[in-house]
Amino acid sequence: MQGDFSETSILLTTENLILSLAHMFSPRHFYNFSGNNLLLQNSPITSVHINQFIVNWYFGNNTKLDSVLIMGREFDRNTILTGLEVTSWYPTKRPAHYTTKSRYVSPDKEDYDCTNAMDLERLNDGFMASIKVAPKRVIFYVWKPQPTI
Repeated sequence: MQGDFSETSILLTTENLILSLAHMFSPRHFYNFSGNNLLLQNSPITSVHINQFIVNWYFGNNTKLDSVLIMGREFDRNTILTGLEVTSWYPTKRPAHYTTKSRYVSPDKEDYDCTNAMDLERLNDGFMASIKVAPKRVIFYVWKPQPTI
């Protein structure tokens, strides 16, 4: 995709949005994304923007989001996790590996291993997210609450 597109474009609601040369994808586009899976390469999104996106998710009510994968620049783990009450993985809270319904989330099977991810639980509805930060990659997976029997 080349050129500009609206910060409220219908593209931001699509199930899988994949942009490999995402220079035009602004923080406002990022905050307005309401689809299921977002994969960005070479975007202007920084660690500060990712932190704000996660804060917005935490205090919001988005039940549609499944995953966000951002690659291509240096990311700072401490900046991304600032102000978030994250915990390490508890096997009783969620599985060790993320299972995706979309084949577009990540080509690397190691990305689905969440045993070393930091978890954030949304208190208002029980949704949980796992946050993985590597020097040039950030992954945000959402775990939907499991129905109790």
